[in-house]
Amino acid sequence: MLNIILIILSGVVVGYFVRKIPQVKYTGTIISLIIMLLLFFLGVSVGTNEQLVKNFSSIGLDALIITFGATLGSVLCAWLIYSTFFKKP
Repeated sequence: MLNIILIILSGVVVGYFVRKIPQVKYTGTIISLIIMLLLFFLGVSVGTNEQLVKNFSSIGLDALIITFGATLGSVLCAWLIYSTFFKKP
């Protein structure tokens, strides 16, 4: 865990010093493309797992419930934080 925090902090420091370079503005697009590639390969990995594919119907319902719960919780927390700290009186 400490390694991950150090890597993120080193990225912040490097980003601070190279922020004036015009090419750095394209990093958001590059990161989005890399994340899409990672998600694609994750899907390939899931698709090749025979045991997971066989149990997909039972796992799918649990995953759907967890996903809706997490999304609802995130939206409620975001609304609460916004209305508490950012709403004009």
